[in-house]
Amino acid sequence: MGTPLREPTPAQVPSRPQLDDTALMTAIAARDQAAFARLYDRHSASTYALAYRLLGERDAAEGVVEAVFLALWHTPGDFAPLQGNVRAQLLTRVRRRACRIRAVR
Repeated sequence: MGTPLREPTPAQVPSRPQLDDTALMTAIAARDQAAFARLYDRHSASTYALAYRLLGERDAAEGVVEAVFLALWHTPGDFAPLQGNVRAQLLTRVRRRACRIRAVR
């Protein structure tokens, strides 16, 4: 009888290549939900931290982050590589949206 099958150890499993933000944005433009999830996982903490620091309210900060990422999903072409890196564009959009909310209060 052969050797019993067992799960590979993490060292034996090839890792998925780490895509940079530009490659993820290209995939998002092609409606790749996994790429969107990876970009969200990569940048959601920093965008939330900024929104919370500016607004001081959890719900408001979450709403700002949600709106910015939804805009990215619906109109990925608005996040142009010539306007700076994706992280900087996300943070700028969060800051602008949070400042508009603060101005209305």
